[in-house]
Amino acid sequence: KEKLLGIVDREGDVVTEAIFQTIGEFQAGGAIAQNQQGKFGVIDKNGRWTIEPTFDQVLACPDPAVVQLFK
Repeated sequence: KEKLLGIVDREGDVVTEAIFQTIGEFQAGGAIAQNQQGKFGVIDKNGRWTIEPTFDQVLACPDPAVVQLFK
């Protein structure tokens, strides 16, 4: 069985249940996350999608403010 990830705050309170396959490091604009269907998008610190998970691939950029998402 696959292990899923959630988000907890600094006090240890659950922000969102374990519903993500992967969650990247949070930057100013959010974090890249992968849903249970394997699609990528961007979430905010509350676990809400700011860019819906419709992308198949993510590439890292030297500038952490830039995200390349590919369908």
